[in-house]
Amino acid sequence: MMSRQVTLLLAASLLVNVFAFGAIGGGLFMLWQQGGLRAHPIARQPLRAAGDDLPAPDRARFRVAIRTVLRDSRDLPATARDSRAAAAALFVQPTFDSAAVLAALDRARAADFELRRRLETAAVQVAATLPADERVFLARGLARGGPLRHPARRAIAAPASAPAPR
Repeated sequence: MMSRQVTLLLAASLLVNVFAFGAIGGGLFMLWQQGGLRAHPIARQPLRAAGDDLPAPDRARFRVAIRTVLRDSRDLPATARDSRAAAAALFVQPTFDSAAVLAALDRARAADFELRRRLETAAVQVAATLPADERVFLARGLARGGPLRHPARRAIAAPASAPAPR
């Protein structure tokens, strides 16, 4: 009787371990397939990553400008998220109100666009202070893409005096 309980306990433990190893292995495989954590779209968005190839002082100034905008605009992602949630809630109402759904989606889009406008403005302000050979690094970073990127891209040509990316 004791050996039957031990056998069942070992079988249950083996089953749990197989599922745990499968889940961990599957997660690691997905990370490997996507190029690791840096490949996550939120972690390395093109605008934030555009300054990665700049020389250290300019890269730091670019990152501070982007972080400042993100810190000062914390309400915009929340507004966009709440507006999308409101639109989703309106979709399942017994009476469908197209105008209300579109208004909620317009609020979400406006918040998304405003954040993007602020980020791009900050990037342009930093770029305006850089020499042409360093602006090439920003152009290349922006050309690397985003969620709507096209498969074939024209390379950004560097001026003859531009150094290679770091």
